[in-house]
Amino acid sequence: MANTSMTAKELQAWLKTRFPKEDQRHEWKEWRSLKSNVSGRKGEDLVSYVSALSNMEGDCIVIGVQEKTLVVTGIQDFTDYTPENIVNRVLGKTPGLPSAGLHIEVLQATDTEGIVWLVHVPRHSPRQPVLAHDKAWQRDGDSLMELRPDRLHGTDTRTDYTRNKGLDDYYKTLILQHIRQFKSVSLAEVRSLLLDKLPNSLTQEQKLIKLKNLLATLRTTGLDGTKIVATGAGRTTRWVICTEEFIG
Repeated sequence: MANTSMTAKELQAWLKTRFPKEDQRHEWKEWRSLKSNVSGRKGEDLVSYVSALSNMEGDCIVIGVQEKTLVVTGIQDFTDYTPENIVNRVLGKTPGLPSAGLHIEVLQATDTEGIVWLVHVPRHSPRQPVLAHDKAWQRDGDSLMELRPDRLHGTDTRTDYTRNKGLDDYYKTLILQHIRQFKSVSLAEVRSLLLDKLPNSLTQEQKLIKLKNLLATLRTTGLDGTKIVATGAGRTTRWVICTEEFIG
């Protein structure tokens, strides 16, 4: 439920007090649309910033305000995102992120009706970096960079980080092997192939999102030079190895 007890100026003043500056714990985003900002460009989207904040101490990402001034501009295009469903979508794209503590607080100005989301981000678990786009992120000035080795707290964390990245490649390899053997694969077959191999720390919904992300990554970036492409539509969609006949 949205907090409706403040005008836009009162909300701006409250935000300035609560989040006085951008740093490793606080981030401001003037995103009027969530369409391509939740999981879009590496190092610039919401899941990247969730990774970066969680890999430090965690805290909050403020969406719907003007950067520096915190003037309430409001989110205007939510696409199909809600405060409830976006949590599972973010969890599905940020391996290692603790589910407890991740939640959205909705604030709405009483006069302009501008809506601001506070994305509360939990701190990472011990020896477990949080990934987004197969990388662990941290803040570097006004932008993000891949987590420095000195921030990976000890050998165990570095091992976990490498293992998580390696697991995705392992899953992608199994998908490609299946396609090479049977010429194509459906989403149902991918579920049968990989669902019981995914970490038990993921919920069923998060596992299904993970599988779709693996297929999407194989389509866009591939693995070792091999990409896949979808044929058919809806429930009849099957994935095949991308060859010259599909290019262009």
